[in-house]
This record gives sequence, C-alpha cells and structure tokens, in this order.
Amino acid sequence: MHASTPQRLAALLLLILFFAGLGLLLARHPSELAPPLCPTRTILDLDCPGCGGTRATHHLLNGRFEPAFRQNPVVAILGVPAMAIVVVVLGMTIMGRLPRLAPWERLLLVLLVLLILFGIARNIPL
Repeated sequence: MHASTPQRLAALLLLILFFAGLGLLLARHPSELAPPLCPTRTILDLDCPGCGGTRATHHLLNGRFEPAFRQNPVVAILGVPAMAIVVVVLGMTIMGRLPRLAPWERLLLVLLVLLILFGIARNIPL
C-alpha cells in the first residue's frame, strides 16, 4: 500500500517533532522543562504505567540504564525498541510505503495487557 502525499508530509513532520523531542530530552532533564502533568497522578494519586517514562527516556538517551530502570522499568526495557519502531514506520511512510500493521495486532494487545498489569502492580504497596 502506498502513502499519499499528505500522509508522507504528516510522517515527515512527526519524525522531525520526534527527533526534536528526543534532542530536548537529551539536553535537559524533564524537571527543567515543565512540571509533571500526569492526570492519573494528579487526580487519583496513583502512578500510571507511563509515570516516570519521560525521565527514564532522558536517562536512556544519556546512557544511564540504572536510573532509567528505577524511573520506569517498562520504558527502560522497551523504550529503545519502541523508538526504533517509530522511526522505521515513519521512515517507511515518508518513502511512500505504508507498513502493514496487521501482523503486530496480537503483540500490541499483549503489550497493552502487560501495561495495564504493570500499572496495577506498581501501585500495590510493598
């Protein structure tokens, strides 16, 4: 399946924004950029599966795996492969080829279930 010109331009814009965001996180710790705005944390006083993900990404980009793992183990483990997938999918779209996502649907469902379980587990007091 071929990507249309608007899809290609949108993918290019997203790729530029993606790398700009990574560059900003490489250079600055998230606490220097803005206060955390997690609605789950603010309203329910619970950590969502993504809480600490921005700080974990900052640490990963700066080559510090241990602090990344402490901030959010899921992001520390799956962050680099997920970023690579984003770059490949956007790159394929820019080149005019829409990637087939159907084979990945089951994997995405499993990952969603794991994220939900992680969100529950991280809020159980030990």
